[in-house]
Amino acid sequence: MFALDLRTQLLSFMLCNLVCLALVVSLWRNNRQRYAGTQDWLANFVLQFLGLLLLLARGQVPNFFSIVVANAMLVGGTYLLHRGLLKFLNRPHQPWPGRLVWLAFVLVHTYFSEVENNAHIRNINISIALAFFGAQMSYLLLRQTPAAQRPIVVTTGWTALSYTVFSLLRLVLELLYPVTPTNAFGSPQAAFIVRGYQLLAIAITITLSLMVNRALIANLNEQLVAKDHTTRALQESEAHFKLAEFLGDQALELAQELQARVSVAEVKLSEVSLQRTQLEELMLSVSRSRDDTLVLDTLAFRLGNSGA
Repeated sequence: MFALDLRTQLLSFMLCNLVCLALVVSLWRNNRQRYAGTQDWLANFVLQFLGLLLLLARGQVPNFFSIVVANAMLVGGTYLLHRGLLKFLNRPHQPWPGRLVWLAFVLVHTYFSEVENNAHIRNINISIALAFFGAQMSYLLLRQTPAAQRPIVVTTGWTALSYTVFSLLRLVLELLYPVTPTNAFGSPQAAFIVRGYQLLAIAITITLSLMVNRALIANLNEQLVAKDHTTRALQESEAHFKLAEFLGDQALELAQELQARVSVAEVKLSEVSLQRTQLEELMLSVSRSRDDTLVLDTLAFRLGNSGA
């Protein structure tokens, strides 16, 4: 009966993940041109859905697919989620550590599934891998993100930290209460783990949507601030233009006034020049008259002397 309940919970988890996948598809379609990394989030939820589908098919498909491939998809999707967050925040990304951890996980899981069937080691393996990628996401969002961007990602960061803590709790439970082949699928802690990861998947979907919406609001505020600065600059430019236009009008009036004064001065100068010319002619005329009078007086004087 409990095994049936666990399968029902897995089915519920898979259907819930399908709804989350639909929401992330909408998120990706609306924001793939604005933000990088959304395609990795989408790939994560696709892999999570396929991995849960293979887990639910345990007993109907070969164990390699329902154990190794299914869990490889779950862990690989978490790696892609972390990579998408790095791209979203424009942070440098070194893919090799995450890929090496994923490859080591797959090798260990394959060995303890195909060579030596040990569910206890497999559960420890997956708990460590999920805790590793969860720790990477929480450290990125809560510590490495610049202070200006931290209000945008803080909710997602706390969700990633919860994911890490829950994975570590799963590891502790596995160490304290090891899973045996007889209770691997029907233990109470298995149902608790499925329900916990289901709630975390919902929380991650919601916080990713909130993170994108906050980023959009922040970009909108930046655009509004830039628009205000541009409007103020245009207003200041218009005021300067009006001032320059006013000063130009004043300068034109002053130039016209100076031109009028220069014209008056030129007229007066012409009158003075004319008067000077007339005076010179008058003086020349007077000088000639004086010379003529002097000649006549001299002739009269000589004629008088000769008559005497």
